[in-house]
Amino acid sequence: MQVSRRSVLKGIAAAMMCPTIQLRASVPDERLLLPFCDPDSCRYSFEAPFGYGSLTYATDARAMIRCELANRQEVGEKRLPKDIDNVWGRWFKPASQWRPLTPADIQPTVEDDCVKCFTCGDRRVSLGKEYPEINSEGLPKDFRIRYLDYDIDDNTIRDESCPVCNGLNKGHNNIAVLFGQEHQAHELKRILALPNVMVCTSEFHPAEHAPALLFRADGFEGIALGLVPREFRR
Repeated sequence: MQVSRRSVLKGIAAAMMCPTIQLRASVPDERLLLPFCDPDSCRYSFEAPFGYGSLTYATDARAMIRCELANRQEVGEKRLPKDIDNVWGRWFKPASQWRPLTPADIQPTVEDDCVKCFTCGDRRVSLGKEYPEINSEGLPKDFRIRYLDYDIDDNTIRDESCPVCNGLNKGHNNIAVLFGQEHQAHELKRILALPNVMVCTSEFHPAEHAPALLFRADGFEGIALGLVPREFRR
C-alpha cells in the first residue's frame, strides 16, 4: 500500500499544533515507528510521533518516516516547526531507480570514531545507585570508567560487553555506503526492518550535504539523511 495523494494534501492543510500519537508496541505498524523517535530531543518534542492530517510522522531529525495508522491514539498536542509541511516536498524527490534494500547493503565497511557501533548502537549501562569517586578535575578516579565514556548526568558508561566495540568508539567499522553516500550503519537497521522496503536517492540536497536516502515499504515512506561529506567535515 502506498500513501495516498489525498492524505498528503490533508497533511499540508493541517495546523502547526499537531496531535501527539501514542504508539502501541502490540500493533505491528506502530512498533515499526518506535526506532524513528527521539527520546532525547530538546528544541522540538520528537520522543513520540505526531499526526499531520491523516498521516502519522515519526522523526529524530536524522530520518523521517510517515504512514497511515488505523485507529491511532492521540494524546495531547505538540508544536512543530512552521515549515514542517515543506520538508517532505523538498526532499522526497527520487533521483534514481528504486531497488530493494538488503542486509548486505547495511553492513559497515568504513570506520569512524564519531559514529555509533553497528552492533549495539553505543548501548550504555547504569552503574546503579553508587557514583564513582571523582578526582580534582571532576573525572572518575577509576581509569576504566573514564575510558568507557562515563556520563555523570545519568551515571552510565558504554557497554563493554558488546563483542564488536567492547565499549569503545574506535577500532571497528560502523559506516555503510549506499549510492556512494556514507550512512550510520546502525540507523539503517530500522529501515531494513520495514516490510518489502525499497530505496533510492533524492535529487534535492542543500549546499555541503549529500543526497538523502529515500525509502518506501508496504504502507510507509521515508527520508534518511546520510553523513556530511568528508570534504565538508571540520
